[in-house]
Amino acid sequence: MEGKLVRGSGVLSSCGVEELEEFSSYLVVVRGVVTDVAVNYVRWVREFVVGLTGQDGLVDWARADGAAANLYVARRGQGYARKTVGVLVTAVRSLLRWAYQTGRAPVRSDLAVLSPADWQGSQFPRALTGEQQAGVLDAVGAFERTVGAALRDRAAVLLLCRLGLRAGEVAGLRLEDVDWRAGLVTVCGKGRSSTLPLPVDVGAALMAYLKDGRPRGVATRRLFLTEDRQGPTRPWSASGVTQMVGRAARKAELGVIHAHRLRHTAATRVLAEGGSLADVAQLLGHSRIQTAAIYAKSDLRSLRTLVVAWGTVARP
Repeated sequence: MEGKLVRGSGVLSSCGVEELEEFSSYLVVVRGVVTDVAVNYVRWVREFVVGLTGQDGLVDWARADGAAANLYVARRGQGYARKTVGVLVTAVRSLLRWAYQTGRAPVRSDLAVLSPADWQGSQFPRALTGEQQAGVLDAVGAFERTVGAALRDRAAVLLLCRLGLRAGEVAGLRLEDVDWRAGLVTVCGKGRSSTLPLPVDVGAALMAYLKDGRPRGVATRRLFLTEDRQGPTRPWSASGVTQMVGRAARKAELGVIHAHRLRHTAATRVLAEGGSLADVAQLLGHSRIQTAAIYAKSDLRSLRTLVVAWGTVARP
């Protein structure tokens, strides 16, 4: 193929190869990019330059607009992880910026190249239905060796799905954290210390555990304890809480469920009963209401008011 050089994944004219080499030199000398990164950028944009090369062997930079660049990124980045597509976008932007600064491109197009989609927080909060929650509660204790452990597990599950506690917060509760006279429980963990109302069913489960389940004569002030077949009684761990939830879920034939699913259940229940996102944030111990915004997706009752009937025009 006379007048053509085969380099990498595309067939480039000698003009195109020279321009990519100048672009690579610009990255290293002017932008201070390390050589390996510059080589990687050239690899990502090579096919883009190939597509801009005409029959005369010259690169037509006038065609390198935002639409062409975004189309290339969408095609070239297909199948890659978001982080890798981010490298591709940076490489294309750098190329277009260089082409404009050196007078090759008539207009600046690098700012028109879109960033890869960020789907963080796009998933629907996976809460348990009322039937699934009842199934977990029914299954709790079925695999325990003692009545005391079964009572402990039931109280822990209710704390998780009614108050939205984390597994570590359940395990870290102390006897003095429960104010029986005021009907309150103090929760400490992950940078928060908050006082929450103690629901009647949670209080009854805790009382049953303390009366008939918790080992006596133990020095620790931790509320929940665990007993090994061979070994001393010791405070329950966060991993122990998580494993207990997993066993109960499997017993209830719900598949793999972690303790955090019960936290989601508590949050969505607040909204279902007419609470606000501020109430959710307070329950979960979030310092900012924005952190609880993901649960707005589950508030179908409020979201319905925003839906416009098909064929009509939304009015302010």
